[in-house]
Formats: sequence, structure tokens, C-alpha cells
Amino acid sequence: MNKSIKIRQITDGAIIVAIYALFLTISRITGAMLEYEVFFILPVPIALFCFKYDWKIGIIPSVATFLLSIFLCSNPFGSLVYILPALLIGCLQGGVFAKRNIKIVYIILISTILVSISEVLSTFVMAKVLGIENIFEEIHFMVEKIALLAENLGINKVDSAFVESLMNGLIPSIIIILSLIESTCSYMIFLLIVNRGRLFKYEDKKPKQIVGLNSFHWSYGLLYLVISIAAVISMFFFKNLYGVFYYVALVIINLFIISSLIYVYFGFQLGVLYLSLNKKKGLIVLLFILVFIFPIVLIILGLLDNFLHLKKKIIDQFIKENNRSS
Repeated sequence: MNKSIKIRQITDGAIIVAIYALFLTISRITGAMLEYEVFFILPVPIALFCFKYDWKIGIIPSVATFLLSIFLCSNPFGSLVYILPALLIGCLQGGVFAKRNIKIVYIILISTILVSISEVLSTFVMAKVLGIENIFEEIHFMVEKIALLAENLGINKVDSAFVESLMNGLIPSIIIILSLIESTCSYMIFLLIVNRGRLFKYEDKKPKQIVGLNSFHWSYGLLYLVISIAAVISMFFFKNLYGVFYYVALVIINLFIISSLIYVYFGFQLGVLYLSLNKKKGLIVLLFILVFIFPIVLIILGLLDNFLHLKKKIIDQFIKENNRSS
């Protein structure tokens, strides 16, 4: 290996370790637990390094960062729960996924699984070991506050036991959705820096883009409708369910929430495609509003696309119009 390249690798590796050290030092001084609050940023530096060189070369700065984090993390378990998974995700994203012909759905899926493991460790294991308030206690406290607020507003008595039981059952969905969002944000930041920055202007490399996921086969749409109906029925009888039926209902409701998120994405994707091809990109902000206010609209659009292949029809129509004009 060229000596200058070797020196460059060592220098860049030292910079990456210094970036993590600075981040963790700020987190410790401020007591902000930044490694938890902005976990999606943590994989990016090592991902850039591994993309520029190789995941094997990224092992040394990763190990150095992990050892350093043991002393710098606000919490001694933070290095295992946050830093180690983040370094692993970064090495995979930059050194493996971005360089090979791996579908984006698998990139996000594997990253989401790793982030979910980190979330479970931080939410349950670390809380148990350190004796701090866990998520079940937080939900109990929140439900009590909601019930008190409802009582002060003169609203009929809230069934606190029912609300608390339901929210506890939805923890898997919450963890998966948050992990999915963090994984996607992390990879998008990585792509943005690589494609828009100047770090790799001498390298003939191109990472996998976050392009649209293709819609599923129509049978998945039919399955989603069945799950939706089952979820509504489960919610209706949830208060009276016990034993095995209670846990089956929780599984169905969690599946409904997670699969609904997928169809929200498909509907959002369809809207972006239509507005972009019709030169109305300014209206895309309305789609973001729909995600949080009326997600059912995007779910319906996603289902219609699943059954009718609307994206393909929109693209075909756009191509025909362009051919006519030319």
C-alpha cells in the first residue's frame, strides 16, 4: 500500500475518533445524554470513513472509539447500549451496504433491527440494572396525568387501566417505528454528505440511493385489509380479553400499526411522484402535514397504488406526454 494513503487512513481515522470524543465530551458536560437523544447521528462519521476506505480498515477507529466511550459516556452502560450498535451500523452502512448491490429495503431493515436491539437494551435492561424509571412506570405516570387532566376538564372518567394496558401493549410498535425513523434518517444523512459534499470528489464511488420502494403484490394489500378489520375488532373487545386472546389481540394491533406505516410511506411516495412530475414540488409540504394529521389519506393512496399500480400508470402517462411534445 502506498505510504501516503496509509498516512491518510491513519489521519482520517484519528479525526473520526476525535469527532466521537468531542460529541461524547459535550454530552457528558451538559448531561444531555446526546448519545440517546440524537442516536441517528452516531453511525454517520464511521460510515463515511468505511465508505471512503473499507469496513476492515474501519475496525481500528471503531475499537478506539468504543474504548474511549467507556470513559466519556454519561452512563457507563452507554458505550454498550448506544456506541457499539452505532459503530456496527455505521460500518455496515458505509463499508458494506453502500458499496454492494443490496436493496435499500434490506439496508433499512437490518439497521432497524440493530437500532431496535439498542432501544430494548436502553429501555428495559439498562433501566433494570441501574434501578431507574422504566418505560412501564413512565406510561403509568403519563396515564395518571391524562386522567387527572380529563377530570379537571369535566370529561367523563377515563378508564385508566384500559388505556395503560393498551399503551403497554403498543410498546413493540413504538420501538420499531422509532428505530425505523432513526435508521432512515441516519442513512439519508450519510447519503447527503457523500453525494453533496466534497469528501469523495476523487473517488469513483456511488452509494445506494434511498429510492422508492416498489409496491407489494396485491395480496399484501388484501392481507393488510384483513389485519385492519381484525385490529378494529380487537380494539372493540380489548377490555374483555384475557389470557391468550389478549396477547393475540396485541400482536394484531401491533401488526396493524407497523403495516399502516408502510402504506403511509407508499401513499407519500405516490404523492411525491405525481407532484414532482407535474412540477408542483411546493405542494409536497402538504404531504408531510397529511402524515401527522390525516395519515388515513396516505394509507388509502398506498392501497390504491398497491391494487392499481398507480405509480406505473403515472410514469407511463408522463413518458407518453413527453414523446408527444417532442
